[in-house]
Amino acid sequence: MSLLTLLLLLLLLLLLLLKDLCSAFIVDVLRTIQKAENFYVLDRIISALFDEERISLIDHKMEGEHLTQCSAERSFFQDQVFKVAKDIFKSHGAQGFSTSTLSLVDQAQRGQKVRMIDSAGRMLELRSELRTRFVSWIAAKQVSSIKRYEIAQIYRKAAGPDAPHEYYQGDFDIVGDSFGLAEAEVMKVVVDIVSGCGFDDMYEIHINHASILEAIWSWSGVKIHERKDVAKLLSLGGCAPPQSSERKLRWVHIRQQLLQGLKLQESVVDRLQTVERRWNGHTDLALSRLRGGLADYPRVSAAIDELAALQSYLRVWDIYKHVYIDALMVPVEEYHKRVYFQVYLRKGSCVSTSSAGMLLAVGGRYDSLVQEHWPRTVAFSVPGAVGVSIALEKLILVTVAESEPDSSGIEVLVCSKGGGGLLRERMEIVSELWDGNIKADFVHLPSPSLTEQYDYANEHGYKWLVMITEADLEGGNNVKVRNMETRKVEAVSREDLVKFFTELAGSIGNKKNRNHTNTK
Repeated sequence: MSLLTLLLLLLLLLLLLLKDLCSAFIVDVLRTIQKAENFYVLDRIISALFDEERISLIDHKMEGEHLTQCSAERSFFQDQVFKVAKDIFKSHGAQGFSTSTLSLVDQAQRGQKVRMIDSAGRMLELRSELRTRFVSWIAAKQVSSIKRYEIAQIYRKAAGPDAPHEYYQGDFDIVGDSFGLAEAEVMKVVVDIVSGCGFDDMYEIHINHASILEAIWSWSGVKIHERKDVAKLLSLGGCAPPQSSERKLRWVHIRQQLLQGLKLQESVVDRLQTVERRWNGHTDLALSRLRGGLADYPRVSAAIDELAALQSYLRVWDIYKHVYIDALMVPVEEYHKRVYFQVYLRKGSCVSTSSAGMLLAVGGRYDSLVQEHWPRTVAFSVPGAVGVSIALEKLILVTVAESEPDSSGIEVLVCSKGGGGLLRERMEIVSELWDGNIKADFVHLPSPSLTEQYDYANEHGYKWLVMITEADLEGGNNVKVRNMETRKVEAVSREDLVKFFTELAGSIGNKKNRNHTNTK
């Protein structure tokens, strides 16, 4: 090694050492400043961090990014998804809850938190999940039985200097219900929401039990310190259905990584592959094979009994055909200590060329989390709890991607010709159409010209015009309905206007359904 190279290495080490020392010094200074009685220096530092000119520059750079997230189409489907979810939550007797977006930093909270500092120097964090605060509430109030739902945004850190990502999530929880029934009901809630959004039978549910997974780790010989990395690799196949050709293909890569990347013994990998190939699949057969293969593990028998009871409940609601045992699946949340599950959506542009699905919901039993928060001074027993978190953001995006252009065409602009604008009459007709659940609008001018009204219709995509004139209203209370695409004009009685558009919507919808059926 040359002298110059050696000097450069020594210089680099010195710079790294100085960097660490400077960082530690700055941290110590900031801590000392916060503890000081005089907050002048701290205020100056906070003011510099919150410099309005700097913030304005950052906002300007990110403005386009925020604008791309907004669209009328997304807003429409977002409202639809929220309505479906909320209606189903309420139909199951759940009460609505709301948690604050911001809170002081809580080390006990789980999740990838987005932290920030306010102008007073307090450390805050954005909401990263919805369940922990609910559990804190039921523990503080000692609630032993409740059904709860919440729809809200959660936040995740972004890479680099980008703003935090925000996602809509829906949580549904049952506290105090008997084992098995609660798990079946939260799965039923997810299935109903998926079906309500137009994806009937386009889902599958993977379930597992913590006792079964623990027994498989022991049976296969995976050591405790290896399990986290092994689970990460095994999750690469989890989005494909067990026993599917795609899952088998993925296992070729997984096996290679287990042997070469993690250096597991071949006998260990062979046993994991036995679980994958023989003990996964549709519930009845998989549970039978698990019971035989893990007969030497006492807790497994009770776990299999629990899953068998759950399957019997799902059979009543005709969900069992979409349920798989995924014995190597690891829980997403650490607090799922017994039954846990994942729901995949097999619909959407992002998965249209693959049998692999998109993870839509995760859930399970979290008695241990309730126990952790429950006051130790309380004498009576801690209630059990089951919940599911649904990625409504994904459901919105898939619904937008899979939606077809609105072919019903029932979008009406009420126009006037002459008569001083007939503003009152236009307002009355629009109100009648609104009451009939028909999308309608009018130009918000007292006396708009025909050109202004036609331009408005073209700009906003209105396919139908209701044209009123003073002469028509006086002569027989008729109006003219004009189709902007075919240019066809039809006279309709003012009293029959809502009925006309309602029947028109029905006939177009029936035609659309017939065409859709013929293309299958």
